[in-house]
Amino acid sequence: MAAYDRIMEDRKRLVERLIKNMENGDLIFKKGWDVSLLRPTNPVSGANYLGGNRLRLMDAAIERNYTTGAISAVAAKVSAP
Repeated sequence: MAAYDRIMEDRKRLVERLIKNMENGDLIFKKGWDVSLLRPTNPVSGANYLGGNRLRLMDAAIERNYTTGAISAVAAKVSAP
């Protein structure tokens, strides 16, 4: 399978999952989470994730029931000296 085909297949799966989450009411802002999760940041570099990466991270957070506290705890461990 060509790289382009893999990318398009991955995008299609992501869109299908996001639509399914919306239909199930699994919207990140409805769970009482901090809206900063809508703008995920790399805890080491501080860079904001953009585009499809942001959507993939939000989908993973919903799927794994991550909360702001859990994400902050992991970020603290990663960025600790």
